[in-house]
Amino acid sequence: MLRQPGLDLLPVRGELLPGYVETVDDPSEGNLAIVLEVARAANVEVTAVPSSDLEKTLIAIDERNRSSLIAELLARARCEPLFAKLRGSPPQPLSEIGSQLEACQAVTVFVYRRDAKTRFVQGARFGCRIAFASRSDERWSIVVNNRVATSVPEDQLERVPTTVLGHRLQTFRPLAEVVPATSVTFPIDVVYTWVDTDDPEWRLAREQAATRNPGLTLHAAGSSRFTSRDELRFSLRSLAKFAPWVRTIYLVTANQWPTWLSDHPQLKLVPHEEIFPNPADLPTFNSHAIEANLHRIDGLSEQFLYLNDDVYFGRPVAPETFFEASGLPRVFLSRNHLDLGPPRADEPAVMSAGKRNRDLLEAATGRTITQKLLHAPHPVRRSVMKELEGRFSDEFALTRSARFRSPTDISPIALHAHYSLVTDRAATGSLAYGYLDSSWSDFGQRLRRWARQRDWDALCINDSTADEPELVAAWRTARGVLVDVLPSAAGWEAATVEP
Repeated sequence: MLRQPGLDLLPVRGELLPGYVETVDDPSEGNLAIVLEVARAANVEVTAVPSSDLEKTLIAIDERNRSSLIAELLARARCEPLFAKLRGSPPQPLSEIGSQLEACQAVTVFVYRRDAKTRFVQGARFGCRIAFASRSDERWSIVVNNRVATSVPEDQLERVPTTVLGHRLQTFRPLAEVVPATSVTFPIDVVYTWVDTDDPEWRLAREQAATRNPGLTLHAAGSSRFTSRDELRFSLRSLAKFAPWVRTIYLVTANQWPTWLSDHPQLKLVPHEEIFPNPADLPTFNSHAIEANLHRIDGLSEQFLYLNDDVYFGRPVAPETFFEASGLPRVFLSRNHLDLGPPRADEPAVMSAGKRNRDLLEAATGRTITQKLLHAPHPVRRSVMKELEGRFSDEFALTRSARFRSPTDISPIALHAHYSLVTDRAATGSLAYGYLDSSWSDFGQRLRRWARQRDWDALCINDSTADEPELVAAWRTARGVLVDVLPSAAGWEAATVEP
């Protein structure tokens, strides 16, 4: 049985009702565990069903065992504040809707939990959905959408083992083995770019390169462009927690290794020397130049995600969020438009690079880039990047040779996205996304709102050109929130190095 925590008052239907104050690292697993305990106490067989909701679990109970299960649920509700949600109705205390449970086709059972630090209320969204299954016309049926089927023929009801959030359960063979046509089945790697700004050798090399490049703008060489504030640690934690389906993580660096990172079979270090075709282009301090070589990583999957270390996964995401089953990437367009007119030396290099991309595509395809991309995980196809490198070889070479961001750069990853769209090798996608700038006066308020709601698939915590003391204060706030949201160390973190 779960430990009985202290009770608090949570608002439900406009009233204050008792609910849990304790939280768990995985509320979906916690609610599933409650339902499984109830089913065992009622001596009721459970059938796992593949849920189409990443935050809810789904199990089926034979209709003939409904009364036994409901009786045990109501008994449990007398000593614990269980809640239930029926379709089309708000959550209610389970003890108050016993009669409705006798007729419903499905019910979501859960306990309200609230994180004492972030005040994140974990309710029905993380519940365990119970579907009551019928047997008629030689078929097993439930009236709940899921990833595979709502009915199974009688002759295919062979039970096989499966695992749901660490629990060993039983399901029917078709529910375990059918792979929907919309499912992504290919491997997806992740590529991060990172720099250790505290490395004295790197700092000296950067200073020497800057003296040979007079006239650099703050956008190209300002300290906020390179400062590391342990973002990578928390971005990797978010990946481990919310995108565990990733195959290999490649960390592209100037031959550096974070002190808190230990050897791990899933994570591989890629020095710049391994991917830059011309050694004379190194050292580089230009993210565009590095992006122009990511597809040259040995062993990289055809489909991969590219992330900067200031990008985080905000809640569970599926591979299908980023790629179609056919392998096509999804492009996440921003509402912000690319400025009209030619590149200018006095504008941010990222703006100039977008305009260079636009000029290339207009000349090659007659189509015009009008929107920027979200600063989010970027789905990329390696073969398309190779094609771009061949088709625009001069532009790739010029970008690689620029030590710092330059008005002559292209933006290779953004070029990949728009080129894929206009050549019918990508589709526009939808991403629940948040962008936060550390210079905003309400930065902390917005970040804590996400911590309470957890309603973004991905978010970016960006450093602008604010004064360094402001950045330090903002990151102190961000770090505190990220520690609260992502407290568990990932498998590749060294146990002796704390954040």
